Amino acid sequence: EGRLARRFLGGFLVAGGLPLTNELIYALELQRISAHFWFNPLVYTYSLGPLVYFFTRQRLTPSRRLVKGDLWHAVLPAIQSVNELVTGLGSLALISAYWRSSVGLAYGSVDTLIVAASFGAYLWASHRLLRGVESDEAIWLRRLVRGSVVILVVAVVMETSLVTPSIEAFVGETAFSWLRLVEMTAYAAILYWVAFTGFVRTLPRRAAPRTETYGLSSDDVATHAARLRQLTADGAPHLDPQLTLGALADQLGLSEKELSYVLNEGLGASYTDYVNRLRVEEAQRLLADPVRSSDSVLQLAMEAGFPSKATFNRVFKQATGQTPTQFRTASLRLKLS
Repeated sequence: EGRLARRFLGGFLVAGGLPLTNELIYALELQRISAHFWFNPLVYTYSLGPLVYFFTRQRLTPSRRLVKGDLWHAVLPAIQSVNELVTGLGSLALISAYWRSSVGLAYGSVDTLIVAASFGAYLWASHRLLRGVESDEAIWLRRLVRGSVVILVVAVVMETSLVTPSIEAFVGETAFSWLRLVEMTAYAAILYWVAFTGFVRTLPRRAAPRTETYGLSSDDVATHAARLRQLTADGAPHLDPQLTLGALADQLGLSEKELSYVLNEGLGASYTDYVNRLRVEEAQRLLADPVRSSDSVLQLAMEAGFPSKATFNRVFKQATGQTPTQFRTASLRLKLS
């Protein structure tokens, strides 16, 4: 199920490595061997944004499949790729004529702006996917998104034709060269971090044997698990969108570590999985209630304890295999038949 996500990650690393290839070509002055080495290998590739977004989406919902509507995200990168390949691999006369033409000049003037707008929009969309998700996977993905934001901001500041001359004039040519070195070093560091951690996360993991019991015997675990079930049945603390592990632990008179141990050993679930399961069950009850048929899905999601509609839709579909709307329609139809 993670194969598709790995392909998006691989694509991101390849696309992200193109600027490093470009800098290496210039540093080695390979254009002296052939003028075609001036061919710019997609320094400002439009594909970075979609690749980050789809990778994030697939890591959060590994079972999700691509649909025809997703092909729209490939339109801009495809147009850019064709443009770069035709102008980059064509004859030198064609390249020169193109970049002097009105089309080439117009494209060159808006290229960076399109990258900034596109990449920024996809990073924002990725951030929205991660909103309200609490897991080790989500923490890593947030770091990936933040690292991509750094890449975008630095690239816009250092590469935009409207900004670069001002910076170079202010700090001087030598200092600006050092800034470019710092820029590419930071860029490479982020890219290699993504590559290394992404590879590590694809390796099979073996669950480490738990040695810390926090002073709780098996009988204690069973007792606290029963108390937790009773608390959620009577008080329904999971319906509070602001509920945290610490707040739930306080209600049981346990520490956070003790409660996590009880959840894992006594109920076989993490805090997030346990609370989400209860919230999904409540959402199913509300969605299937004919009396609440006129209430919006968002309203019912909030009542079930979900902090946002995006989180609700993702968790609900993972648990039931249906969207909330599909589940509601099928349930109401069944009750009316």
